[in-house]
Amino acid sequence: DMFVAVASSGTRKQVMYARDGVTWSTRTSGTVPNQWQSVARGDAGAADNAEDDTIVAVGASADDSQVMTSVATPSPGGLRCISAWNGSTWSPLGAGVNGGTTVLRALNDDTLVVAGLFSRVGTYPDDVNGLATWAGGVWDGQGGRGFDFNIKSLLAVAPTTVYVGGDFYRGGCCGGITYTTNQPLPPEGSPDWKTMSTGFRHPTEIPGLVDALALLDGTVYAGGYFNETGDGGVDLANLAYWTDDTWQTVGPGLNEDGTGNTSVRTLASDDTRGLLYVGGTFDDTAGGAGNGVCDDTNIAVGPLRCVTVWDAGINQFIPFKWGSEDDSNGLTGEVKAFVVDDSVVYVGGQFNTWPEGGFPQAWNLKNVGKWTWGAPSAALSTSSGASGTSVSISGSRLIGVTEVKFGTTPAAFTRSSITSMAATVPNLAPGTYTVTVNAVGGIANAGTFTVPSNPRPPVPPQPTPTASPTPTPTPTPTPTPTPTPTPEIDIGGKRSGDMAIVTGRMEGAGPGALVTAYTRTKRGVPYTEGSTVMVNANGTFRWTRAISSRKTLWVYFTADGVKSNILRLTP
Repeated sequence: DMFVAVASSGTRKQVMYARDGVTWSTRTSGTVPNQWQSVARGDAGAADNAEDDTIVAVGASADDSQVMTSVATPSPGGLRCISAWNGSTWSPLGAGVNGGTTVLRALNDDTLVVAGLFSRVGTYPDDVNGLATWAGGVWDGQGGRGFDFNIKSLLAVAPTTVYVGGDFYRGGCCGGITYTTNQPLPPEGSPDWKTMSTGFRHPTEIPGLVDALALLDGTVYAGGYFNETGDGGVDLANLAYWTDDTWQTVGPGLNEDGTGNTSVRTLASDDTRGLLYVGGTFDDTAGGAGNGVCDDTNIAVGPLRCVTVWDAGINQFIPFKWGSEDDSNGLTGEVKAFVVDDSVVYVGGQFNTWPEGGFPQAWNLKNVGKWTWGAPSAALSTSSGASGTSVSISGSRLIGVTEVKFGTTPAAFTRSSITSMAATVPNLAPGTYTVTVNAVGGIANAGTFTVPSNPRPPVPPQPTPTASPTPTPTPTPTPTPTPTPTPEIDIGGKRSGDMAIVTGRMEGAGPGALVTAYTRTKRGVPYTEGSTVMVNANGTFRWTRAISSRKTLWVYFTADGVKSNILRLTP
């Protein structure tokens, strides 16, 4: 059976397996880095009506106290299909729903959002179309009214924002994705359901299919089956992120065969490390040499094979590489679910151990597997230098790096790949320091670095003059140079709804001078030149920019070669 859902609850990782309704534990035969491992079955008991049915969704409550599961078939009496497991006991969520839910997401401590193939929820009097909330012990279905096709994905951002993805086309507005900041969810036709540009289009028509949603460092990512925005203005490749009020492709994107057989099916983010885990039926990046389809009936040949991780710090897709051969990577079939716990990744889907696919028969994956990232290695290019020196670091598995330290002092760093990076020696006292790099697989010791002391050289003794003394001339005073003053800069900014507003003055930029803004809305990306404004008659300038109320903006200004400090304007 196809494994379709995983979730975590506190320190216990719950991995739900299809067809038997029990909880899979995290027990494995030890931890083997950079290798897929099978996951052993636990003994949690069966959910209501789950003994002979397929679990189609699972999610953790906001306080990590419960795991909610859903099955595909209603109870003989009508509703139910959804239950909660608190570690020892199953309990229903009211009267439940009348069909399987495909996604469960906790919005806050009081509200669970569910989506799927159901038309009735609890005692709500009207038909719904696959979207509802469970809050305060009561079902509410008004948010599902008006969606004309299937809802496939949800993203809940506390305290009240809900993103909805699928293949719907509500009133010609959405192209597979919409969101609201209102709770309870607004009804059909409400302007509180917001558009995100024109949504998505797949190769033949609007809407595209949005199968997965995730939030990484405050940025919304969408995965599915689409090749451009709904208006055709931006080329995409099954994976996109929302920035500056439009969708952009993530790196080169992921490949597709033009039939819908290749797509992104699931996303999971690791905000701490800037990693986005991506699963589906792709086998390569867009334009790569893969044959397109990765599922349980096709032996994919591309370097990704159904699963990859996007490292936002270097803007690269990283394969799950488990062997030295070119095809020793990924999995042998569709990936539909993740649980990420720093260096440990659980995956679920429709894949098995295929000897002809290159996997060792002993792995015995059977639709659910565990991956542990191997320890990184690192080495310094030089072993000594002054504070402020840039030091190259080479190594392996430098993935999701969060910190470089000289002793206990953090250092600024940049990365170019998972094998190459550079760090700037921080302001340190003379001495020898151990340099460490913190990556997803652990902390690598890069060696020691010495900051030398720099004593002044002794002044040689001056010879005693033997000639007759001569009159001492009156010295001509040397004028003291006038120091160049530091330009005075005084700027400040604020957010007002969907507007960023900055006002201030920059010395040397008098009335009529031009001040240029440089902005970015995401860490790790270059600043881009923006608009130019003119200094007013009173010597001040005012700059504004429209920006989504959910995004952070970084901005600085230049005028006549003078650069201001960087402002960080948060929603």
